[in-house]
Amino acid sequence: MSPKTLNTTTQHRSGGFNTPAIKIVLIIGLVASVLYLFLGAEDNLLDVRAARQRLAQAEAKVARLAAENDSLQRTLWRLENDPNYLEKIAREEYGLVKPGERVYRLPAPADSLSSPVPNHQYPTARTRHSANKTAQTPEN
Repeated sequence: MSPKTLNTTTQHRSGGFNTPAIKIVLIIGLVASVLYLFLGAEDNLLDVRAARQRLAQAEAKVARLAAENDSLQRTLWRLENDPNYLEKIAREEYGLVKPGERVYRLPAPADSLSSPVPNHQYPTARTRHSANKTAQTPEN
């Protein structure tokens, strides 16, 4: 080989990754790899994220059900072991009474926010006081 031929081969080898065709192939390969990780793999990142969200929801539901179970266990224990609680439930929820007792049912209280007469018609301490002042006229 002549020195000139050797020099051309060396230049071609040293510029290996600098050619535009190889850069494009590397970028396409990188993009394809990333897309495969996100979308195409068996355990891709999107599926992992969705699975983690489902796991968090399931754990929250388990915690809520455990708290409800504890509350029901306490209620059951009280029903089995606390006669006063059992009597309270029998009276309030089932309307049971002891022999000789009378039940007085009162009408449900009206909504306290809506009164039959508007509030401005009820005299207040201030309006009564000012009414007395206007009613009294100084006698000279």
